[in-house]
Amino acid sequence: VDEDPAKSGFNAAALRAAIPAIGSVVAAGGVVIDGLFTVGRVVSSPEEARATFSALRSLAAEVRPAAASAGYAIGPLLSMGMSGDYEVAIEEGATQVRLGSAIFGGRG
Repeated sequence: VDEDPAKSGFNAAALRAAIPAIGSVVAAGGVVIDGLFTVGRVVSSPEEARATFSALRSLAAEVRPAAASAGYAIGPLLSMGMSGDYEVAIEEGATQVRLGSAIFGGRG
């Protein structure tokens, strides 16, 4: 949602445009969309990630009704936030956070 060139997947505009096509995939069966996922940019302070998390929350509120109009549901999951910024993500509505390095330590 923040157009980070280091990430891939749908940006906000592409997700909006893909709602009908996603509906075709869901209608074919076997696919359930539990929610939306984002990874914040690598930033020096957790507060700097807030805009990304807020943008995903807003986008979810926008595309869920559009998906419903297209005949399918986007579930309530908002997966956002990692060990360094999960508190801010929770404040912005995260229902799932990823805490790998907080539990297992840094990589390498």
